[in-house]
Amino acid sequence: MARSALFVSRVESVHDRRFLDALVSFGYETSYRPLTAGGAGSRDPRNAAVHYDTPFDVSSPSDAGAAVAQFLELYRRLGRPLVVAGPVQTGGLIAALAGVPFVVMSWGHDMLIDVGRGGPWHDATVRTLSAASLAVCDCETVRVELLAHGMSPVTPVVTLPYGIELSRFGGDVAHARFREDFGIPIGGTAFLSLRSWEPTYGVLELLEGFRLAAMRDPDIHLVLAGGGSLQSQVTDKLGEVGLAGRVTRVGWLGRDGVVQALAATDVMLSMSEQDGSSISLLEAMASERPVVVTDNRSNREWVDDSRGRLCAALDPAVLAEMVLEFGEMSSDERERMGRSGRVEVEKRADWGKNFSGLEHAFDTVWRVAQGG
Repeated sequence: MARSALFVSRVESVHDRRFLDALVSFGYETSYRPLTAGGAGSRDPRNAAVHYDTPFDVSSPSDAGAAVAQFLELYRRLGRPLVVAGPVQTGGLIAALAGVPFVVMSWGHDMLIDVGRGGPWHDATVRTLSAASLAVCDCETVRVELLAHGMSPVTPVVTLPYGIELSRFGGDVAHARFREDFGIPIGGTAFLSLRSWEPTYGVLELLEGFRLAAMRDPDIHLVLAGGGSLQSQVTDKLGEVGLAGRVTRVGWLGRDGVVQALAATDVMLSMSEQDGSSISLLEAMASERPVVVTDNRSNREWVDDSRGRLCAALDPAVLAEMVLEFGEMSSDERERMGRSGRVEVEKRADWGKNFSGLEHAFDTVWRVAQGG
């Protein structure tokens, strides 16, 4: 019997693409149904083996009920597929309300931020987690929150860093080769920001912290990737004293572009309020780059002083001091920190190793859906 899978998520990001690829590799005829329109969050080619359906138009728990009929029609048409749905309070809630076996996929923010919004968000969390057949999350911090908000202790939880394609990063990728391509001046220390320009990712606070540091150190430079809803505010910020000529905007980067940007720069910065196992963090560590990231529970699972620095959330003044520290640090010391990070991701964040344990868990839920 051919096996089918229905994957539901908010937007088609690089993380979603990785799970879609995994489902295809496991032998599932895979359909993808986004929750909202808005285009791909990844700039890389889609997997031609995946069937793409029209969006549900669900952005909050209150929208989920209206999508159940569409969901069940698709579920029947696909022959009772394996359902992998998230985030918890939207995609997961649709599956819970439909009353079918499903895997709930936490994307980190749903259990670290959205559940704290209270009211319908909290109620949706409990409703979804109490109905799920299996949960998948990317770090211990999120697993603890799942169990604290309705997940039965007997429901299996697969905890794995969503990880990276380790072979793509580090190694023989030349450091100097790409610096000119990214507008980085000769000499000095180059920093990199890879996060989206959305409020929860702290891009404005990051720019302010870098501005404060740049006014004291003439030899630092920032490569700013990404885009998002704060574009106009970011553009205004880049015009402020201290940032003119010190920041290169490079837009959204595909997979090769991320590899090249990490090769060109010396330190990765992120001021995101909350993270699971951040892919940009793991990619930087795999590229043997030290990191400065927000001090939260998830990042503490990866970063200590041997690999980078943990910065108080959304605090530009503290970030500025850490940027200055790395600007003054010897390249030998930065390289030692980078090597320490690489060793850690080799042990724990190789996607090729991590995702292999999913196949058996997914197959178990599929058999339940088939009545087996």
